[in-house]
Amino acid sequence: MIWVVDDEPAICWSLKRALERENALVRTFSNAEDAIEAIKQPNLKCDLIITDLRLPRGDGFSVVDAVTEANLKTPVIMITAFGDLSTAIEAMRTSVAEYLPKPFDLNDIKRAIKKAFARNSVPIQPATNFRISIGEALLLGQSKAIQEVYKWIALAARSNVPVLLIGPDGSPLESVAAAIHKNSEQNDAPFLPLTPASIPLHSLERELVGAMYDENGSDDLRTGLLGLVGSGSLYVSEVADLPKNAQHQLQRVLDEGAYTPFGSTLCMKCKARIITATTRELHELVKTDEFLPELERRLKTFAIRIPPLRERTEDTVLIAQALLNRLSPDQSLQLNEKAKTWLQSQEWHGDVRELRYVVEKAGGQQLRGLIDASDLELAIRSLREPTGVLLPHSNSAETLGRAIQAWVDEWLTTESSKSVPADEEFGILYEEFLAAVEKPFLEEVFHRLHGNRVVTASKLGLHRSTLRQKMRRYGID
Repeated sequence: MIWVVDDEPAICWSLKRALERENALVRTFSNAEDAIEAIKQPNLKCDLIITDLRLPRGDGFSVVDAVTEANLKTPVIMITAFGDLSTAIEAMRTSVAEYLPKPFDLNDIKRAIKKAFARNSVPIQPATNFRISIGEALLLGQSKAIQEVYKWIALAARSNVPVLLIGPDGSPLESVAAAIHKNSEQNDAPFLPLTPASIPLHSLERELVGAMYDENGSDDLRTGLLGLVGSGSLYVSEVADLPKNAQHQLQRVLDEGAYTPFGSTLCMKCKARIITATTRELHELVKTDEFLPELERRLKTFAIRIPPLRERTEDTVLIAQALLNRLSPDQSLQLNEKAKTWLQSQEWHGDVRELRYVVEKAGGQQLRGLIDASDLELAIRSLREPTGVLLPHSNSAETLGRAIQAWVDEWLTTESSKSVPADEEFGILYEEFLAAVEKPFLEEVFHRLHGNRVVTASKLGLHRSTLRQKMRRYGID
């Protein structure tokens, strides 16, 4: 016997008809209260419950609570068209068997039922009591695609397995990693990010595992990130950028829970949770011998794909308004209808990073009132079509330093007029600076070295795949 609890008659009818075709007996309820009263009855005949989240006279969680209070082992599938990350986390906390975003089809229901019965056949481990609210604006959304990500975040947070995040450049990969950590049992331990592209290749292994130095005749072990993070989470922002020696160290951590500091014979234990991310297909790098095949197989055992923003454009308005609210906590900055339409019409090849830049650029110019499509168009042009290098051509490090100082002073002066507290805002100063100087810098070095990518990558201290990615982003050839 399967119960369906939903206040939409069409949903009840379609599920009842579909499940009866699969030879199941089905009983329907139009509100939470009636379902809860039926749960309390003796000799309950119910093998599985499918319930909507939003219901009259209660909600889906009240149905789940009634099942728990009655000490029943009946699995519950939660369906919703209004889920968010906190809802998915709460679903996992209450041991909901499966969380299914709307819209769904019969195959989705079949898979969910199969998984629910399979999960109910083994003892359920006590769920983590998640109470931390995740307010990260870049993860907001109501699309089915992002709700699937919420579910996988919740599942990943319940275990300590290594996780690989896969998404396009500019997608909220670090936000997903931070959400997994914050909702895990290790949330009071450090969350440390490692960005390989920002560290010279020859220093990456030392940064990761630490190094042994001989100073004044005594050994001095300098602790790397794996030692500093303890039992927390280490997030590697682009694992494909790790050189082979660092890849071997990471693989040993995943396989043996141990590593060896550079220049040492010590075996250091590691309890860190490893979360990695990539914007590229690792199996393609394996083919070119740029990535260890054993590490690629190890990482992809628990992979979460982050959908590009252009495939869930219905979420752009929600994200954009949340970003504006951070600039104006009194909500004096609002998007007008033309702006909303414009946001949903864009491709967003730079994903949420590009969206954020555009929205905060437009909002920072106005501070209050309505944001129009023209404001957003002006902001996106300044990103996609830089007016030129903001730094003068000079061989003098002192002159270059003064130019950077002036640029930063101007930027921070503008930022200080915003109402978001400095210690609460995750800024975009670095992104703005790169937008101004990285493309002309890479172009100049590349052409001075006669278009030789191998030599250019070596001179810059970048991994060749990192250089290729940056050149594709800026259209350099």
